[in-house]
Amino acid sequence: MSQDIPVPEGKSIETLHGLVLTETTATIKVTSTGCTAKEDFQLRLQKSEPPILTIIRVKPDLCLAAPHTIDIVFSLKEIGATNFTVANLFAPGSSLIQGEKPMLNKIKAVLKDTQVRQELQEAKTPDDVIKLLTTAGSQKGYNFKAEDVSKFLTGLALQTVPELSEEDLLNRAGGELRARGTWPISAGVCCVVL
Repeated sequence: MSQDIPVPEGKSIETLHGLVLTETTATIKVTSTGCTAKEDFQLRLQKSEPPILTIIRVKPDLCLAAPHTIDIVFSLKEIGATNFTVANLFAPGSSLIQGEKPMLNKIKAVLKDTQVRQELQEAKTPDDVIKLLTTAGSQKGYNFKAEDVSKFLTGLALQTVPELSEEDLLNRAGGELRARGTWPISAGVCCVVL
């Protein structure tokens, strides 16, 4: 879909590493080498049902820092829609799991508990999943914050983590894709704000 969109010379359709929607904002995850800012992006909303959003980088990031993933926040008012599809390609970001290894190991330790895995499978809401992991983590001596768990689960949903066992992957599928208002999506999938 993104190849059909005309883009002026010197500009490019940004590859996204994630999209987090709330009732009032959309946060995109993009690669930066140190100089990326919100002003470097242009939003194009194509009229259709539902509308199609394309995020275009209008200013390249020419800094020389190591590539890392950052969040850029747009209000839904700036986007011009609350229900839309996204034309941009989605790809895992290099820093979504890097640096989160300690959290991964702690989550894996929590998931060794059969009762926790069962409760995760039965969780009905994203808040239930996050609350269950933070509570089970504290029982193991970990100080998980709900926001950190939500961000971590979003990162896992966007990356392949080869060291997870098949059982951990099954547990992962049972909860984190429903993380609080977070929907890692690919082009053409409709986004509905919770």
